[in-house]
Amino acid sequence: MSNCKNSLRIYLPLVLLSLVFFGCSENLVFEASKTMPNRSWQIDNPATFVITVADTVKLNDIYINVRNTDKYKFSNLYVFLETTIPDGGKDLDTLECNIADEHGKWTGDGLGDLFDNQILFASNVRFKQMGKYTFTFTQGMRINPLQGISDFGLRVVEAKK
Repeated sequence: MSNCKNSLRIYLPLVLLSLVFFGCSENLVFEASKTMPNRSWQIDNPATFVITVADTVKLNDIYINVRNTDKYKFSNLYVFLETTIPDGGKDLDTLECNIADEHGKWTGDGLGDLFDNQILFASNVRFKQMGKYTFTFTQGMRINPLQGISDFGLRVVEAKK
């Protein structure tokens, strides 16, 4: 029984501390990713995400999540973004995701040969219409297939005040 009391004394503060950290995390609106077959992104295989927006008042931060392998040959990743808003309007953009520093060191968190990057590409965004927004990302690196991209994702969180 004394072992249980000792374990409780050790682990209870850790559990409470974890709840404090995770309880204070940002308010997630949306997050999804697409896994690329064979860690290779084909031009004709866009990553498409549909978000249903019900709140047109709150501000949001929008991130791109990129998981690359150590076999990726570039320090950046260009993507073409087509956004379709609920009324059918479209917007086109080209985004650059820097995933290595000027010395070639991967900037993302790594485990083994994989590196995760979360790149802010739009801050304090207010969705102007309620309804479905479609975000379609196509790799724009002029190489097909683009080897070394394992996953590509989209994350939307409420902006911090």
